[in-house]
Amino acid sequence: MPDGSAAKSLAPMRSSAVTYIMHGTSPRKLRKAVAVVDRGLDALGLKKHPDKTLIGRTEKGFDFLGYHFGPEGLTVAKATLSTFAKRAVRT
Repeated sequence: MPDGSAAKSLAPMRSSAVTYIMHGTSPRKLRKAVAVVDRGLDALGLKKHPDKTLIGRTEKGFDFLGYHFGPEGLTVAKATLSTFAKRAVRT
């Protein structure tokens, strides 16, 4: 049976990444959903990073993980294409 010595030698975790994308039919329902997520994070001792949290309208679309989610569907984000082009020129 492991004695836990490997776990004791690890540095404490100070960062985590959790991603939520919520869509709703009304601002009221979305506020309720955000409150549920906030309570769950609080129970785990976690909190949202203020600079990495966006709560807003998405009619025009939004970029996420290198893709653009918009009314026209899923496409590669312009910033991703730009970065790719700059790196391709350097090689």
